Amino acid sequence: MVFIYGAYGFTGKQVVEFLSKTKVDYIISGRNEEKLKEIFNKISGNKPREYIAVSTEKISSLRLNGINLVVNTAGPFLDIGQGVLDFAYNNQANYIDCSGESFWAKKLIDQYSGKFFERSIFLSSGVAWETVAGELTVKKLIREVGAENVRGKTIYLVYLAEFNMSPGTLQSSINIIGRGAMLWNKGTVKIVNPFERRFRFEFKNKNFLATNISSSDVLNVPLSLGEIQRNIDFEILFATKREYFIGLMKLFSNLAKYKIFADLIKKVLDRFPEPDEARSPASALAFLLDGDKVLHRTVIDSKRPYRTTAKIMSYFIERFSEGKVKSRGYRAPTDLVDFPEEILTSD
Repeated sequence: MVFIYGAYGFTGKQVVEFLSKTKVDYIISGRNEEKLKEIFNKISGNKPREYIAVSTEKISSLRLNGINLVVNTAGPFLDIGQGVLDFAYNNQANYIDCSGESFWAKKLIDQYSGKFFERSIFLSSGVAWETVAGELTVKKLIREVGAENVRGKTIYLVYLAEFNMSPGTLQSSINIIGRGAMLWNKGTVKIVNPFERRFRFEFKNKNFLATNISSSDVLNVPLSLGEIQRNIDFEILFATKREYFIGLMKLFSNLAKYKIFADLIKKVLDRFPEPDEARSPASALAFLLDGDKVLHRTVIDSKRPYRTTAKIMSYFIERFSEGKVKSRGYRAPTDLVDFPEEILTSD
């Protein structure tokens, strides 16, 4: 039985839409009973077994028989994800989420991987377009240049921040930046200041400026690479044609350190409209560098990254329900499921 939390949110609704066309046995949940009931009544295909309204503060004490996978789509995860994570652990269920928050992923690895391993269950964060695209793009780069030519080098994974962000993604982005950035240094994670590195490049006949803003794949990508992870430096950057975007995010992150501004920013972001997916293409680019010299570049494009996140999660859930996902402790998404590149690039 699969338990979907945040089922009426932007991503959660799309996951439920995909699952309604499968044979997966699932339950939907979230904080608002009316919204859950509305979704439940609209589903015409494979309906959830039931809907359960429960807050993120109370869910950890909920006990349900037969739950073996918890899917969390409700963020920001550092703010409200703890209860859902504990619910999974207390019910001895595997856990995945679509978070891009690097410090959330680090918490899962440092504090929960061993606990889940002891119970013979797994957990993974970032089962979404961003992390899966990053993992596949970097692996594609390594296949093209050869693993022996990557050792001792630096890999930049760059995301184009040109797509329209959802309110939840914007809030998570501010959470990410406000806590600092990470880089991977030959098997060791280091905390650094965001925005301190700049990287300019040309892509599709346009000039971009990239700066270091971490996400969960700063951990997931190296972890998915096996022994190579101990021989590379790795960092996440976000790029934009509009340089004011970086300054705006920096301002928001500085203000968010103060509770009064953090609460105000979240209220403002909650009023943002959901993104127009038709106008939200995205790209993940991996650069292999030797010092300042770019040796090789790979790219994976997505036409609808938010829709792709729901497809990725649904694909994962189906593979899990077929008994094809078995592991223990924390694992990167592509270590758990062999995602085809086509799932990222198709509409």
